[in-house]
Amino acid sequence: VRRRLRVHELSLASDGRLGELEAVVGAYADAARAVRASASLRKCMGLLLAAGNFMNHGNARLGGALGVRPLALPKLKDVRASGRNGSAGLPRESLLCFVAKRMDESA
Repeated sequence: VRRRLRVHELSLASDGRLGELEAVVGAYADAARAVRASASLRKCMGLLLAAGNFMNHGNARLGGALGVRPLALPKLKDVRASGRNGSAGLPRESLLCFVAKRMDESA
């Protein structure tokens, strides 16, 4: 009898957890749909892809990429222009700043 009561108790407890799990999965699904539908994100990723292909032009292995790997996104702040920008001696700009400025200009 104790085992049956324990099984019944676990069954009742799991029903509540199932509803919580469904809510979490639904939130992730909504977020994924929003990301896929975002025109701004698509444009931003296109700019990143074009910039990366430009920088890697001539490299048979890296040039001509078809997409941007999400794991590469945190590295954007570390990729910088070589030398100095323009004749004003401005500090080197990161690829993240470059793409952000281009997105701002086109908005």
